[in-house]
Amino acid sequence: MGSEQNEGKRNIQEEKAGEDLAQQNLNLRFLNDTAFHLAQLTPEQDIKVFLCTRLKEFTGAAFVTYSEYNHKKRVLKTRHIETDQKILQTIINTVDKNILNTESPVSEEIYQELIHNVVIQRNSLSDITFGAIPKIADFPIKTLTRTDRFYRICYVIAGKIFGTSVIGMKKGQNVPSTELFESFANLAAITLRRENAEDALRQNEERFRSYVENSSDIIYLLSPEGIFTYVSPQWTKLLGYPVNQIVGQLYETFIHPEDVIQTRSYLERVILSGESQGTIDYRIRHLDGSYKWHSSNTSIIHNDKGEVTSYLGIARDITEQKDAAEEQKKYYLRLNKQNATIIKLATDEHLTKGNLEGFSIKLPKRLPKQ
Repeated sequence: MGSEQNEGKRNIQEEKAGEDLAQQNLNLRFLNDTAFHLAQLTPEQDIKVFLCTRLKEFTGAAFVTYSEYNHKKRVLKTRHIETDQKILQTIINTVDKNILNTESPVSEEIYQELIHNVVIQRNSLSDITFGAIPKIADFPIKTLTRTDRFYRICYVIAGKIFGTSVIGMKKGQNVPSTELFESFANLAAITLRRENAEDALRQNEERFRSYVENSSDIIYLLSPEGIFTYVSPQWTKLLGYPVNQIVGQLYETFIHPEDVIQTRSYLERVILSGESQGTIDYRIRHLDGSYKWHSSNTSIIHNDKGEVTSYLGIARDITEQKDAAEEQKKYYLRLNKQNATIIKLATDEHLTKGNLEGFSIKLPKRLPKQ
């Protein structure tokens, strides 16, 4: 009798061990599959929808939400709810507001709780949403969705929150282990951080592109050999050449022959000093064959090894200023020459009134002898 009982216990233990092993394998496949698909996500695919869908399919939850965290405003904003649309509409009617885009303030206390507890379990929907769902709506929603437990997963890396998900579990449902939720959260956080960095980079690129395309100055890049690798559209407006006729050309091709040596010397000083050397004025050829005066400021771009990869330059047309300065110079030269002539005539002891015909100054009939 005793041996039969022991045999029965061993069978139960072996069966339990087999079930645990099968669940571990299932969890591992889920995480591996999630990691694979996260790595394949494109900018056009919505990560918040993907995360909610994966969690709902794997857990069988009644609903899964995703909220993004705004660090400036310190709020969690509900961005997606994965559930039956009839249930979602009923919830919206129950709380008397569209809970999508609802913002929940995050105090310092709550923030610390989130970053130190990646997985949080509550029995109240109001508690798990930090009051975004009012307490008065808690019971009707739990009844409607047949849920009795709620889990919040925080997507956090190095103390920085990127978002959270709330999972509503139905009565009697088995809940995945905390370790699985934590592993899922880590995978999601890594991807969210990468997406945030890529979004920031795209925004910076768009701002730079907008600046370049709308700037009145020419933005250009030169290779270390002095070959144009990029010129902004303003080149065409100021100098006539289509951009595709400039890229790949040596910059000296367009510089006035008398200014080539000084531009070479300027670029050499930039490399030797490792920083901008102020502005340089030079003449550059227009498509019509004329030369325009440009003023350019150039700096260098390095790669991770510290090697020079490009010159970054900003050039401005200063032809009008140069022409105006030249006209002013000619004017003063004429004026000085005229004054010198007047002084010479005025000091001539044989000066007569007729000698000054055409001049505006008045002289006495006869100057006193010196």
